[in-house]
Amino acid sequence: MTLGINPVDVMAMQAREYESFEILKIKLNALQPMETIRNAVPTKRLVIDANEAWTLEELKVYAPKLQELGVELIEQPLKRAEDAELLNYDCPVPLAADESCFDRTALRICL
Repeated sequence: MTLGINPVDVMAMQAREYESFEILKIKLNALQPMETIRNAVPTKRLVIDANEAWTLEELKVYAPKLQELGVELIEQPLKRAEDAELLNYDCPVPLAADESCFDRTALRICL
């Protein structure tokens, strides 16, 4: 189940409402709501979808904190055109492509 970007209290309430789902995918443009969401569902598996909203510098700050909160995956943190910046970055949380992989040709680049 996916949680859209909302005020923190709304996102936490939705996370609790979706307790029956094994994994919650959370649309996130800033780190602020994650501690509240994690406290609302302390044992839930969490995936983040940044929707190309972060810079590499933000990812470097956010990723260790997200790892501490037990986030299992960060989807599309950087803009598609900026993916090359990730080549020498060892992220503590696995990264996944979304907007960067729009057809089979792009798949080669994402690997």
